Amino acid sequence: MDRAFERALQKIHPRLREFPDLRFDVILRGQKKPEGLRWSTEANYPYGHPVLAGYLAEGHNYGVLTGIGGLVVLDIDDTARLEALGIIGRLPETFTVKTGRGGLHFYYICQELKQKIILEDPALKDSEDDPMHLGELQALGQQVVGPGSIHPNSNIYEVILDRPIAAITKSNLLDIIAPLKQADVVDEDKAKASRSRTTRGSSLGDLIPIDQVAWPKDIKEHCGSEVRGSHPLHGSTSGKNFAVNTSKNCWHCFRHKSGGGPLEWIAVMKGIISCQDARPGCLR
Repeated sequence: MDRAFERALQKIHPRLREFPDLRFDVILRGQKKPEGLRWSTEANYPYGHPVLAGYLAEGHNYGVLTGIGGLVVLDIDDTARLEALGIIGRLPETFTVKTGRGGLHFYYICQELKQKIILEDPALKDSEDDPMHLGELQALGQQVVGPGSIHPNSNIYEVILDRPIAAITKSNLLDIIAPLKQADVVDEDKAKASRSRTTRGSSLGDLIPIDQVAWPKDIKEHCGSEVRGSHPLHGSTSGKNFAVNTSKNCWHCFRHKSGGGPLEWIAVMKGIISCQDARPGCLR
């Protein structure tokens, strides 16, 4: 491999190179989201891959895919609030990164945890009177910006605790974050089963692409196959209370903690059910 490429690969932190199964995506300079729409399934690379090295040599950033090799990342936006709730102090020491906006990424190996969990404040509300968003537990199908990368605001994702990535059980991790309100994320396997039951054994719901019937207004975030913006029907003051995931063919309303597939969304649009009552299988 070209020496310039070898030097570029050194941008990936040594702690991450200790795990040969980890995969990395490309984040273009000045961006926070991975390049391309298929980063979670195709456009990701093992350490040492020449495509990854080429982008890094050109000064671009990288992301670390979670859910691979058991890697999960506790992605905290409001560090002060989690300290006040006593959560930060209970976390086992592990490889920790300060994000470009002052949050924290706690890296762990947790083989049992497969699904992303949204973390919300148990007491405080945002401008929409919804629980305040505090962060996320990133798992399969997600990613975080890698240490050493540069945020669009020019701040560096800085390693503040250079320790080996600690292993933790799912039960221990969930016990630590138990004081937080944990918003459900639609489980696609359950959603598909529910839609199948709803259509009496047919797969009608799965045949309708979700982006043909549901799409956020004024998109604020785009991460892989998921987009977030304002709710198309009842709107949003935060600007990102509605998500559509095209790979999972589902939608989620963060205001009402509701969601489902194409059939459930059509029912909401037609006034058959309210948004707050929408759940996978609710049309049975």
